[in-house]
Amino acid sequence: MINAIISCKDKTAVVEFPMDLYKLYQNLHDIGFQGGPHRVKLTDNEEDDIRVKLYSDNDFGNHLILLLKETDTLEDVHTVVGAIDIAPDEVKEQLEEYILHDQLDTKEELYNLLTELKEANAPIVTTFYCPLSGQLNDGEYDDMTEVDGRFLSDYISEIEEKLESEQNPDFELGDYITDHPTANAKLKMAKWSVEEIGSVLYGRIDCRSVEAFTPEEIEALKDGITGQNSDGFGEGFEQREIHTDEGDLYVSFWQSGNDYFVHTQSEMDEYINQSNGLKMGGM
Repeated sequence: MINAIISCKDKTAVVEFPMDLYKLYQNLHDIGFQGGPHRVKLTDNEEDDIRVKLYSDNDFGNHLILLLKETDTLEDVHTVVGAIDIAPDEVKEQLEEYILHDQLDTKEELYNLLTELKEANAPIVTTFYCPLSGQLNDGEYDDMTEVDGRFLSDYISEIEEKLESEQNPDFELGDYITDHPTANAKLKMAKWSVEEIGSVLYGRIDCRSVEAFTPEEIEALKDGITGQNSDGFGEGFEQREIHTDEGDLYVSFWQSGNDYFVHTQSEMDEYINQSNGLKMGGM
C-alpha cells in the first residue's frame, strides 16, 4: 500500500507497509539507527541523520500519503496503513472514495471516519459494565492509596483521555475477546470506556454487531471481557499512569473477590436499583 525508502548515513532499507512493527524496528537497527520508528520523522533533508521518502505503486496509496505530514513518523505510517488493513471490506470500499477524492486532510480525520464507517456497519450495541478500582500515588509516600469508583468519578475526563490513547486504530480489541464461534463471528468492534452512574464511575465496554447476541453468546462475551480486564487490555491499562492534580492515578477494570461482575445493561439497572434500595433501607 505504502513503501518507504529509509536512509541512515550510507545504509538504506526499503520497507513495505503494512508490516510487522517488530520487523520495522529490526530494519531500522540493520541500517544503524538504534531508536524506534516513533523517533523517525517523515523528512528527506540532506542534513538529517535519518531520511524517509514515501511512495506507492497505486493511486490509493499515493493519495493516502498526502494525509501524512513531515511532523508525523514511521510509526504513524504503520498505524495509518494498519488501521485500513484491518477494516472490514465494506468499510475499505467506502473509505476508498474519500481517499481518492482527497476529502480528508489529516490522519486524525481518517481515524474518525474509519470509526464512523465501522460503527455504521455494525449498528447494534451491546453494553457491559464492571466495577472500577484505582490506586493513587501522591508522590509523598512510597505506598499507594486505594480509591474506589466514587473517587474516580472526579477524574472521568482524564481517564477517558487515557483510554482513548490506549486503544490504537490499527488494533481491534473485539477480535480478541472470545473464541466462541458464533459470538466471535457476530462481534465487529469493542470499545473500553467509563460511565458515571449515581456518582460512581464504572467500566463500560460497548460491543458492536450486525445482529443481536443470543443469551449463550452474551455469557461468552462476559467471560471474554473478564479475561481482557484481568489479563489483557485491562492488565496493560492499569499500569499506565494518569496524571491528576492529586498525583498519578492507576485505574483497574478488574479486581479479585466475589463483588466483581460484568453486567449487561439490564443487569446493571437491577444492580443499581438494589444498591439504592439497600442504601434507603439503611437510613
